Amino acid sequence: MPGRPPPRGLVPGSEAELATTAGADRLGRCWSTRGEPGSFRGAGGLMLHYLALRQADPLLEEGAIVISSGRTETMREYKEVVHDRWRNGWSL
Repeated sequence: MPGRPPPRGLVPGSEAELATTAGADRLGRCWSTRGEPGSFRGAGGLMLHYLALRQADPLLEEGAIVISSGRTETMREYKEVVHDRWRNGWSL
């Protein structure tokens, strides 16, 4: 896409950062204030829930990632993964 900057490398958050109250609060705030919840009915009428975190400027977005959790997992188990990708320019 013309005018788009080259992709950046992924810079993950550190365990030390998340171990602090401020780091954990930042992770929670990103999830609760930037996340757009939604749901839809799938096959057999099964209700599927999701949370979308979109980058504000599509021209600066690295791309989009879809995470499909397992049968017994919830989306909350991916908070750290989602936050790291989001702050590195990805929409999820």
